[in-house]
Amino acid sequence: MGLLAHLLDYISGRAALYRKWEEGLWGKKRPGCVPPVLTFIGHSFSATHVRSIREYCTRAGMVPIFLSKRYFNDAVKIAWAVNLALTSNGLVIPAYETATRIVAKSFAPNPKIVAPPVSVVRTFENKRETSAWLRANGFAENVIRDYAHPWEVHDYPVYAKPISGSGGRSISILHKNIGRHKPGVFYQEAVRNNTEWGAHFAAVHGTVLFTHCISLRFKEDVYVRRHKNTVGRLHKVESSDCPADIRRLATAIARKTVYHGIGCIGIKFQRSSLKLIEVNARLCGMAVSYKSGEIMSEEITRLHRNLTVSKHCEHFPSHLPAPPLKTSPLKT
Repeated sequence: MGLLAHLLDYISGRAALYRKWEEGLWGKKRPGCVPPVLTFIGHSFSATHVRSIREYCTRAGMVPIFLSKRYFNDAVKIAWAVNLALTSNGLVIPAYETATRIVAKSFAPNPKIVAPPVSVVRTFENKRETSAWLRANGFAENVIRDYAHPWEVHDYPVYAKPISGSGGRSISILHKNIGRHKPGVFYQEAVRNNTEWGAHFAAVHGTVLFTHCISLRFKEDVYVRRHKNTVGRLHKVESSDCPADIRRLATAIARKTVYHGIGCIGIKFQRSSLKLIEVNARLCGMAVSYKSGEIMSEEITRLHRNLTVSKHCEHFPSHLPAPPLKTSPLKT
């Protein structure tokens, strides 16, 4: 930051705000060697997620900043948090279209802003656009059959899903024609399989650095998975290296989108074919919450090593690798 920028910050009062916010990170005295800062913008983190991220940062010698959606209109705080991450050898990790668009519009392209292009995020947040993109880009065999209106459906059950949204909210299972259409909803074939796979990955400009899978085995082969009310239906959760065909699919999608950042895909097997439930262009909740965030730890560690110059701070631990992932054998 140049002398003129410092002067303008002082005159506008931003400098005082910056000092106040930095005191919240490391106290009244700024360390001589500022540790890498991880700035998370727009994520819907729970208290468990925040705890996992803080624990990882403590091990890795980093400091996290969390800016939720309520800060979207606070351009000064966003600028402070992003610039602090970029100048401290850290990373900026936005989530969802709005946060990605704010960062892309306000800051020059920088590989340490780990987010795919806004157009990619927008496409994958819309389930019908996701299906259209997959069909147009060589992944037609992985698309689950869907319908725009209930009267187009002939085989039941089907899922009624909001075109956009996350966490399984407002999803229902239809066993017959309801005879009416709700705006903003589409209908998707129910793939009958009691096991769902989540493939989590980190990539730099289309090159995948890391993949790891979590499988969720349910008691029924048709179910609605939600963040808060799948207890009782969920039979088993296991962690594993991704099967080769899932890894190839995640790698192909990352390459096609020139993906930059962290993401995950949801998959079910339909006989020998892989069917994509969703593509999430963001850090996914299971990566943060499962086994104290060991998948998230590895994703961020790989990105940080690839995109920054590791350094040691006297008052903070040196950058440590994430602990090895504990995997268990899976049956597919």
